[in-house]
Amino acid sequence: MSEKDVIKDTRPRMDTVIDDFQRKLATVRTGRAAVSLLDSVMVPSNDGKLVRIPIPPLTEERRKQLAKQVHEIAEDHRTAVRNIRRDSNERLKKMLKDKQISEDNERDGLEEVQKLTNTYIGKIDELTKSKEHDITSV
Repeated sequence: MSEKDVIKDTRPRMDTVIDDFQRKLATVRTGRAAVSLLDSVMVPSNDGKLVRIPIPPLTEERRKQLAKQVHEIAEDHRTAVRNIRRDSNERLKKMLKDKQISEDNERDGLEEVQKLTNTYIGKIDELTKSKEHDITSV
């Protein structure tokens, strides 16, 4: 196994975190009509031509609670990405200790894992800002 194998294993694990984050964000209500609302308790009314779903407007206090919830979800997923980074770094250090890779390869691998971590945390931050904007815009 080489440092490239560790990085190949790291990327899909981080992709999984982003996918889970997007699914969790989809469950947070923004005040707009969304398909995910159909799964909730809301009862649609049908007048023969249109299906209407009553959606009460969000209060400012509720918007702040939802924004806080989004930040908590984001922090949980940032932590998950950092844990994946830690696991990958430990694997690289163990490979160096077992003389499977050189110090240069370990350093390159650690740098690449850090770049991946920064990229994925940036994606989480970007998605968080977008969702927060959706929540706070009236």
